Amino acid sequence: MNDTFRAMRLAAVLLVVVACGADPSLHVVVEHPAGLAVDRTVVTVYESPTLTCLDVAFGRISELDLVPLVVAEETIDASGSVTGALTDISRVDNKVIVARGYDAAGKPITGGCSAKGEVNGRATIDIQTMELVTVSVVPPDPMDNDPLRAVVAATDSTGQTVSGRRIGWIVYGPAGSQPASLAQAQIFEDSTWIPTAPACTQNGPAAVHPVPPSTVGGYEVQLLVEWAQAVPAPYTSLTSANLGFATTVNPPGSATTKSNRFCAIRINGSTRRLVCLDGPTAREYSVAVNAGTGSLTETNTQALTGEPRVVITVPNGADRDVYAVTTRGYVVPLFGAPAANNTTPLCPLTQTTCDPQVEDAIAVPACGTQPGKIILRVSSTGPGQLMQMSARGGDLADFPAPILPATLVELDSAGCVDRFEGGGTSSQRQVVTYHIGARNVLGEYVAGLSRAAYGCTATQCMHNDLLAGAGVAFVDGRMVVSSVDATGVVLVQVVMAPDTMDRDRLVERARYPAANLPDKLVAGQLDGDTDADLFWNMSARRGATFEVAYARQVNGQPLEALSPIQSFDVADVLAGDLTGSGKDVVVFTQSTALGLSAGVTVVPVHVPATIPASKPDTGCP
Repeated sequence: MNDTFRAMRLAAVLLVVVACGADPSLHVVVEHPAGLAVDRTVVTVYESPTLTCLDVAFGRISELDLVPLVVAEETIDASGSVTGALTDISRVDNKVIVARGYDAAGKPITGGCSAKGEVNGRATIDIQTMELVTVSVVPPDPMDNDPLRAVVAATDSTGQTVSGRRIGWIVYGPAGSQPASLAQAQIFEDSTWIPTAPACTQNGPAAVHPVPPSTVGGYEVQLLVEWAQAVPAPYTSLTSANLGFATTVNPPGSATTKSNRFCAIRINGSTRRLVCLDGPTAREYSVAVNAGTGSLTETNTQALTGEPRVVITVPNGADRDVYAVTTRGYVVPLFGAPAANNTTPLCPLTQTTCDPQVEDAIAVPACGTQPGKIILRVSSTGPGQLMQMSARGGDLADFPAPILPATLVELDSAGCVDRFEGGGTSSQRQVVTYHIGARNVLGEYVAGLSRAAYGCTATQCMHNDLLAGAGVAFVDGRMVVSSVDATGVVLVQVVMAPDTMDRDRLVERARYPAANLPDKLVAGQLDGDTDADLFWNMSARRGATFEVAYARQVNGQPLEALSPIQSFDVADVLAGDLTGSGKDVVVFTQSTALGLSAGVTVVPVHVPATIPASKPDTGCP
């Protein structure tokens, strides 16, 4: 006797697997529910040491991933005609035997499964199939008194509720995450878990409580009902992302302008601080994390003169120095930063009046052989709104980026982008991104287009036009820009390559789906791996929504999650390691049109979270 056996089918609804001689055999009987017009039945045998019937019934393993596990398949139609054969099946390996029924149009309408290990002698497998159901899901409401509860309903082809169907789920957490409760969840794969026992559909909608990660961060939930017509769309959430403001400050501004960049991150060895402008005072805060929530404690202050408008962070090796930039273009060191060069301010103190004035500024890092710089936006319209200085002041000059007449510029971001020049050579571009637009009748800024400027001489810059109004991030020599295709908004990681004398070609390297255009987009270390992740806000009339996209892939797509809408406008988003943990903290500031007090908060990620107690689910009898 060898370790395989040959199988043959009898006829009609009974599918019988027999063997010749003394070899062991399987007798498979398939019975479909009464009243369903099954035109053909397909029996498939899968072999895998880990595959289970629940994996197939719930759709936890995709049809594409099941294909390599098929060892035999046989089809019998209503006339008794047979296609295929159940032969050469292992005698000892784990076998998952699945029966599927199809109607005359070829649509699947039933499914059933049975598992079998070693076969000794003549064995019988009875498979009772179930009618495939349609699944509806209502995601949890974070404002509900049961914030982890999802609602699941299953209906048959007549629209009637189906009870007694097992409900499963898969939670995909950030890299390095674990479930909040190991009593209610078991590890399925790395940073992925399933319930220890399935729930059950009722005579009506059933409550299900998928277990979130034990740490602060985004996650995705895929709810599953056995033998469903289709897997329902997943939903996402942000675990314990406390978005309440930790402190308030009075950022500089006026009735027509607002200072968006009034906080910056300072690092000096092991000292890590958040620095914010509060009227004529710079305040320094340490960050503490307790029960998944970040708090700010004031540690130092510095009185300022000369109308500080914005704070910037200038790299200094592994450290980060912070400076204030005044409306006259003076650069002021904060909390021990190296001295600044103020030999060429925009408007010297000897001038009684100052027009134009500095309204915004960003620091541009050094890229390859290109030294760092500061880009200033001044209070004028059309060309000439942008100027540049050296990294710590001095050498004031025009920044010759192309700007349309009679428009207003908003600075966005700056960073380094790899440029591949052919022949195995490469360099880096120093890129500055900005928006060009105007204010509407409500005083809201509306971007007509956005641009990336680079390769500047004393008189002109090369540039690429980007999707209007979308924020840009820089990570690992790549620029993350927004695009729109048939699927909606996508974020695209690009590098550069030569194209024409006026512009480079943007070459796509990776992409992320997005719920909407990002306003402020940052990159950081937000989970347990060493790959950079993305975090951004999306502005709306009712406030803002936050989205996180991890480098971790789930089913071929980056793991992403959305927050509920928050009833405030966002001025700026920062990311940096403010705790010394090696993981970044997300900082965002509240926008205010008139320069009134604004909220500042920190959201620590990948730290232990406070998880609400999960209620038990009802299982099947």
